[in-house]
Amino acid sequence: MTDPFVAACIKNDKQLRSRVKLFGRMLGEVIESQSGRDILLSVERLRKGFIKLRKEPDAYRLARLKKLISKMSPDAARPVIRAFSTYFQLVNIAEESFQHRQRRKVASKGGTLWQGSFADTIQGLRDQGVSPDELQDLLDDVRYMPVFTAHPTESRRRSILLQLRRIFETNESFDAPSMTLDHDSAHKDRLKTLVQTLWKTNEVRPDKPDVRHEVRMGLHYFNESLFAAVPEVYRRLEKAIHRAYQDHPEYNGFQLSALLRFGSWIGGDRDGNPNVTAEITREAIYQQQLT
Repeated sequence: MTDPFVAACIKNDKQLRSRVKLFGRMLGEVIESQSGRDILLSVERLRKGFIKLRKEPDAYRLARLKKLISKMSPDAARPVIRAFSTYFQLVNIAEESFQHRQRRKVASKGGTLWQGSFADTIQGLRDQGVSPDELQDLLDDVRYMPVFTAHPTESRRRSILLQLRRIFETNESFDAPSMTLDHDSAHKDRLKTLVQTLWKTNEVRPDKPDVRHEVRMGLHYFNESLFAAVPEVYRRLEKAIHRAYQDHPEYNGFQLSALLRFGSWIGGDRDGNPNVTAEITREAIYQQQLT
C-alpha cells in the first residue's frame, strides 16, 4: 500500500515546483538589483550549464564551465557563491513548508497517517497483538535523548536563522486561506522583501565565536522551538494511544513518563578543546538552569 503522505506529495508536486520557481525568480531580481546584471548572468550561465550536464554529460561543456569559474575574480566569485547558497536555502524552505502542508492535508482527512507517525506506529503495535500492559512497559523503558553538540559550531549567524524563519512563516501564511483581496500580492511582496534582507545580511560573523556563544546558540533552540514543540509531541502520542486502544477490553489509560529528554556537550566537552575550562562548564550549567 502506498504511504498516504508520499501519494499526496506526488499528486501535488506541481505546487512545490511552482513555489521553487517563485523563490528563484525573486532571488534573481534581488541579485540583479543588488549585485548587478553581470553577476546574475554568470549565475544563470552556471545554473543552466550544470543542469544540462546533469541531463547530458559533456566533457567539453564541463571544461567551459570550469574555465568560467576559474576566470572569476574574488569580488565576482563571492556573490555567485552566495547566490547558489541562498537559492538552496530557499529551496529547503519551500520543500519543508510543502511537506508540512501535505501532512496537514492527510491528517485532516482522518484516515491512515504516514509511515513513522505516532498514529501509524501505535496502531501497528495494536494490530500485532501488543496489549495495553505490554505497551505501558515499553513506554516506561523508552528514553529518547537528542544531544546538542558544539562540533561543528553552527556556521550560520543567528540573524541569518531569523531571516530564514521569517521567510518560512511568510511562506506558510501565503498558502493559508485568503482573507483579503490582495492576499497573494501582499505575501509575494513580503517574501521578496525578506529575500532581499537575507541577501543583504552578512553571512560571516565579525568575530570568531567562543564557547559562551556556542552555549547561547544551543539554548536559543529551546526558547524558540523546543518549549512549544515538546508538549505537542506528548499530546499527539497520548491521542494516538487513545485512538488505537480505546476499545481494547484491558485499556484503562496510560501513564507517560519523561521519555523525551535532551543532552548537551556544549560548554562541557573534554575532547581537547583548550577553551573549555571548569569555569566555562559551570557557567554553561548555570545558563541551562536559567533557561
